[in-house]
Amino acid sequence: MRRAIEKMKTLTSQTKATHVAAFTSLARTTSKAIRAIKKTTLILFSVAVLLAGGAAAVRGQSALDGFDPNANGGISVVVVQPDGKILIGGGFSTLSPNGGAAVTRNRIARLNADGTLDTAFNPNANSDVNAIALQADGKILMGGFFTIVGGQTRNRIARLNPDGTLDTAFDPNANGSVYSIWVQADGKILVGGDFSGANSIGGATRNRIARLDAMSGLADSFNPNADLIVYAIAIQTDGKILAGGEFTNIGGQTRNRIARLDATTGLADSFDPNANDYVDSIAVQADGKVLAGGYFTSIGGQTRSLFARLSNDTAALQNLATTQTTIIWTRSGSGPQFTRVTFEDSTDNVNYSSLGSGTRSGNTWSLTGLSLSALQNIYVRARGYYPSGSYDGSESIRESIRNAYPAKSDQTITVGTHAPASAAYNSQFTVAATADSGLAVAYSSSGVCTRVAVEPYCPRVVPGSIPPTSIWLLTVLTRRCARKEVKNRCFELKS
Repeated sequence: MRRAIEKMKTLTSQTKATHVAAFTSLARTTSKAIRAIKKTTLILFSVAVLLAGGAAAVRGQSALDGFDPNANGGISVVVVQPDGKILIGGGFSTLSPNGGAAVTRNRIARLNADGTLDTAFNPNANSDVNAIALQADGKILMGGFFTIVGGQTRNRIARLNPDGTLDTAFDPNANGSVYSIWVQADGKILVGGDFSGANSIGGATRNRIARLDAMSGLADSFNPNADLIVYAIAIQTDGKILAGGEFTNIGGQTRNRIARLDATTGLADSFDPNANDYVDSIAVQADGKVLAGGYFTSIGGQTRSLFARLSNDTAALQNLATTQTTIIWTRSGSGPQFTRVTFEDSTDNVNYSSLGSGTRSGNTWSLTGLSLSALQNIYVRARGYYPSGSYDGSESIRESIRNAYPAKSDQTITVGTHAPASAAYNSQFTVAATADSGLAVAYSSSGVCTRVAVEPYCPRVVPGSIPPTSIWLLTVLTRRCARKEVKNRCFELKS
């Protein structure tokens, strides 16, 4: 049985190997007090930390707002959907939102952003929900102690459609409690808990940790084989998997309560902080350092009471790049792996407007089809979201801001007609042309022009039927210049 749990939800900042970084513990408690905590009720200790450009900043309110779901039992997990709605799981059986009448909601519910109940969402689990994770397609994974969801048998793990109905095609059928769920970048599902033995989850023998196929729910070859419970999972950007729990052996090695696993083989690597008691909360900072919470009093060879920060042996790397039409956030190394990313822009780095959600390809997130302000300073903010803490019950945020000065995208000018064949070399005439910018465009011949190189801000010219050696003077009002003005450039246009 699990002892009383302190919940931690966090994130923050930078790199090296298994040693404890100089970081003051959040809680300095005597061992006598720790034992008392373990024997009493569940304590929910939640810290939300927002990372901005690699530095930690904590933002909070001095007073509560009107948000008050008013659950009658414990909340173990909170997940915010991309649309702002809030999923909660725990041991409650009713909610009385914002002072209203009690409404039955068994162990899982969805709230609107203002705290009112999403009345259409009611999966109705028959026992505690410990873990919730969102898939890219909007489906909702849930894990816990339950055996029935939506009126059907689902042992400790289930998947819901976005509307809260049961996904009947997904049934990994765990034989023990599920405490942690994490969706990998490739869509596969990591699960930690207390299942073990033959046919323990996904139709295979998997002890306390497994990885499931996103479609079938079957276990793949990943098999770290922990000897005791896995409470928390976190994934680095490079795919390596951090695990915390009660175990003393995992991935084929002696690893006391915390370990890092190879994503392919499941074997433990050299990361070995060696905690002397349970680790039930893990979060990865922006710089790759690892935050660990639990019941230990020693970790990484040093005294740390309940909470510590561990250095990493791999750097956390990132690059946020932007053009007028595209934003690309490329990440690698030991930073946290995101489950979703959003992009925003601003002209003052204070008031931001949403641009949309990023699309993932491996560890690169991008947003295309934009029309950002050109030839002026703007700020682009990228935010990555990922689970952390005990039962992975918190959602943490990593933020990066780029100050950019986007160039105007190339215009295409298409010449539709050309000068009459009888025109003299130095005579003046107009050639019909169109530009995709909608700006006025005109061509005329000139005997005084000489050939010049096309400068970077000049439009691309796509000639139609033009005499092969003619020289033309281009006159176009272009928005790519700092001031709106007429730019004259000579080109030799060849068909």
